[in-house]
Parts: sequence; C-alpha cells; structure tokens
Amino acid sequence: MIASGVAMFVMYLSNFESLRRTQQAYYDQQRFADIFVNAKRVPNRLAERLAEIRAWEPSTRACRQRDPGPAGVEVPARGRLISIPPPAVQG
Repeated sequence: MIASGVAMFVMYLSNFESLRRTQQAYYDQQRFADIFVNAKRVPNRLAERLAEIRAWEPSTRACRQRDPGPAGVEVPARGRLISIPPPAVQG
C-alpha cells in the first residue's frame, strides 16, 4: 500500500512538471503575455513610461497599449433569413 502511494506521488510530480514545462513552452512560442493590466482612462505618457521601464528588463519583449471595444451588442440582435428558390432544372 505504501509503495503504491509513493508511486502515485512520483507520477503526480513528474506529470505536474511536464505540464508546467509544456505550458511555458507554449507561452514562449506564442509570445503570450506574462502580465495583463486592465485600466480605464490611462494617459498616453504612462505607456511611454512603461516602455522605458521595459528597456531596463532585457527579457521583456514588448509593452503594448490598446483600446479594446465592447465584444457584443447592448441589446439582443434580431435578424431575418430569407432563402432564394433553387434554379429551375432544364431538361
């Protein structure tokens, strides 16, 4: 019983380490951000300051500022689909 418990624990640790390395490799390959910051009404000079700070850290690749808009509509959208008849068969 103890041997099976130790074996399960060793398998857990090796699996966990493998998943951690896979995640890190994926993030590196896809250039996934390490830090995300959501802020409202941040002045442009702050982005310039962050770019200056980024220059001090050589492992930091980029510092981007963007303004994401809303992903959906405020009210439910409605639509109407009308099909066209198929062409008449000649023959």
